[in-house]
Amino acid sequence: MNDVKYLNFEESINFLKENNINCLKINEINSISELKKHKNFPYCLKLSSSILHKSDEKAVITDIFTFSKLLSSFRYLKNILKKNKISGKIILQNQVEGVELIIGINDDKQFGKTILFGTGGIFTEQVNDAKLKLLPLTKKDTIKLIKSTNIYSILKGARGKKYNLDSLKNLILKISKLSIEKDIKDLDLNPVIINEKDVYIVDARIGL
Repeated sequence: MNDVKYLNFEESINFLKENNINCLKINEINSISELKKHKNFPYCLKLSSSILHKSDEKAVITDIFTFSKLLSSFRYLKNILKKNKISGKIILQNQVEGVELIIGINDDKQFGKTILFGTGGIFTEQVNDAKLKLLPLTKKDTIKLIKSTNIYSILKGARGKKYNLDSLKNLILKISKLSIEKDIKDLDLNPVIINEKDVYIVDARIGL
């Protein structure tokens, strides 16, 4: 897929929003004075740039509970841009708690478009809890996909915890339809965080 054009993080989030898919709010931060306006901790800071695997490059900083850490994290990310001589933006997000999931799209030459769902986060490949289904999806397909994963044993209500499975089903269906309508070649939403209240797309990479 050499002809695929990859959107950076900010572009990917905006693309999803333009197509009526809710994402966790992002704020571009350009100065320390802008940082001071944000007091609803905890936060996450990350780079939106040509760096695709932000966690490998230490370009994502989570668990920011104080302004001093927010300031040091901002300066650290600015230094990454300077050191690597790359252009990019520093993005601030509120940090939400919940279970980390992954939703992906792949356009295979032999099989066509498939959707992937399973356990997300930085150890997705090590955990290896992701299942595939051919597109398009029906509501029944979506439920079967979710139930086919190991993480479903937690999502259905382990240890008294509740998770918004209706929002998750709707999101998977929306991504399925969007990937066909917009001919998305590659999509990686990781992590998608689910809790009792809602489902939140925290990070995204899209190839068109």
